[in-house]
Amino acid sequence: RLAERFQYQVKGEYFGMQQDFEKMYAVYEMWAELYPQDIQAQRAAAQVRTLQDDRMGAVEKLEEVLALNPADLGLLQEIGSLYQELGDLETARSYFQRYADENPEDKESFTALAGLDRDLGHHAQARQLYERALLLEPGDAQLKLAVAALDRDVGDFDAAEEGYEEALADFQAAVEMDPE
Repeated sequence: RLAERFQYQVKGEYFGMQQDFEKMYAVYEMWAELYPQDIQAQRAAAQVRTLQDDRMGAVEKLEEVLALNPADLGLLQEIGSLYQELGDLETARSYFQRYADENPEDKESFTALAGLDRDLGHHAQARQLYERALLLEPGDAQLKLAVAALDRDVGDFDAAEEGYEEALADFQAAVEMDPE
């Protein structure tokens, strides 16, 4: 027999496979209430809230997880993304910036902030951040696509075309190296 707390996880996953998200949420919420210090339970409850389009509820749960485990810096990115989806861009920026301050060697530190600046129309700032990310990962085709899209946004179609071609070449090279 599984430990009680794991039974909640199994039951929640079962209801998820059945596409019964209300029951899945109820099981995960009960798990989270019974085991408030259980990070996995709190994350599961946050995930279901996201599936239910309850972004603010997901933020609240992820904040609880962050309080339990402040070393999980990826939560800063998750919470920032949820705030960005909610349209609270300044709060999103504060979370992305906290992540960047803690992870200056991670390209994601720059890409999240760059995407936010792009959404706000701060194209020069977004370009600088994307370029910093490219210094860390020069062969990252996704980053090159983001820069090309930024070039397109500002009307520099020649640079955009060049960027798209470069990203495509990187994608093709990656496929040739690992065809599966």
